[in-house]
Amino acid sequence: MPDQVQLGFTALLTAEQRARQLLYAQPPPVPPLTRNEREVLRRICLHIGRKQPITRQRLEEATGLAEREVKSVVRDLIVNHGVAIGATRGKDHGYFLVDSAEDLEVAGRPLINEMRELARRLRVLYGPERVAELHGQLTLEEERSA
Repeated sequence: MPDQVQLGFTALLTAEQRARQLLYAQPPPVPPLTRNEREVLRRICLHIGRKQPITRQRLEEATGLAEREVKSVVRDLIVNHGVAIGATRGKDHGYFLVDSAEDLEVAGRPLINEMRELARRLRVLYGPERVAELHGQLTLEEERSA
């Protein structure tokens, strides 16, 4: 039984339950999935957990989408539709449905590191005061969209 991973956008649904809800709900979800979102999600649904990812290249081959399109569709599935899709980098890289707290950690860690690195770069470019102001704006935007 997969962990009921607490994710801000999906309450207590597992990533697999959310994906299947989007794919098979009647009436269709609002906003509805695009054809490309449906095709990519159908394939990622077969890859549950970080130990069995599907590569971006395999998604490109299966859907006929270009690299940028696949990345954009995955991003939209996560941000606009609330599907917990993780990605691994390195040797066994690819996309997967988050199925446990460990999957969430593996998927989130590189994003957090990337945010830290971007913050360091912004501090050099804008200075610490402007970065603190930007942080406050981002926090307000997140609170409004919650």
